[in-house]
Amino acid sequence: MGLHFFAEIAPCMNTPAFRGRLDEARKAGRLDLRFDHISDLPSGERDVPLLVRLISTSEGGVWAFLQRDD
Repeated sequence: MGLHFFAEIAPCMNTPAFRGRLDEARKAGRLDLRFDHISDLPSGERDVPLLVRLISTSEGGVWAFLQRDD
């Protein structure tokens, strides 16, 4: 899509609990993560439970699938 996820789409997820996991997995060379995450959304919603899946793309990017778990 050409947008920076943590700057333009979801700055609320630029945290050690979310971005930290992504960065560590990329350093390890494997990226196929699934985890639960509690987020505060830019809309003002607080404590939104999410199921997260992050997968490497063949071009070096990352697919991020987020599902509300409520």
